[in-house]
Amino acid sequence: MTVGPGASQEDASLVHLSEQNSALRERLRSAEQHTARTLMRATRLAQVIAVLGNVTDLETTTGRAAVELAELFSSDIVLLLLESAEGLKIDGHWGVKADDLPSDWPGLRALEAVTAERPVGIAAATDVPLPSWLSDYGPRQLAWARLIVGEKSLGLLLLIRRADEPFEADEENELRAVAHRLALAVENGCCTATCACSSPSCDACSS
Repeated sequence: MTVGPGASQEDASLVHLSEQNSALRERLRSAEQHTARTLMRATRLAQVIAVLGNVTDLETTTGRAAVELAELFSSDIVLLLLESAEGLKIDGHWGVKADDLPSDWPGLRALEAVTAERPVGIAAATDVPLPSWLSDYGPRQLAWARLIVGEKSLGLLLLIRRADEPFEADEENELRAVAHRLALAVENGCCTATCACSSPSCDACSS
């Protein structure tokens, strides 16, 4: 709103006040939208963590986790890898054809080295070495978290977006919380028939 050359000082003050009110209303609307999104994600995160904590079968847990995490983090690809006697093995996945999954895991040793230095992180796909079979899916943004209980690493969770939208810092924090819950679920189920007692990190298996 503009004030003409013949307007009084009072008119100018009213116009200024009106502009301030408009700006405040816009800031309030933006804050309300942000609060609503935050509450929605917090509720969704709590539901995912509850699901992971209530599923007792390890195979069901890892399969369910891949689907839930793809939705929660708007990811096109989710890979859940668990430690075994031979190294990391894919135990749950979303967004990758089963025929494209490797039977062994030498191609992710470089990625494993990256996560050893940064147990939880986000990065552009160009900054992280990926195996060719995964690069063929056109990854653009990555997020990962080691599944750690105490000082034990039980596996790795990898999220991939094929869009340019990067993962944000708050999503990294959420991923850390999910990874911890998932690690507990893996540890509790690592001596089931599904796991075949093959995890070298499992106390029960090594006892």
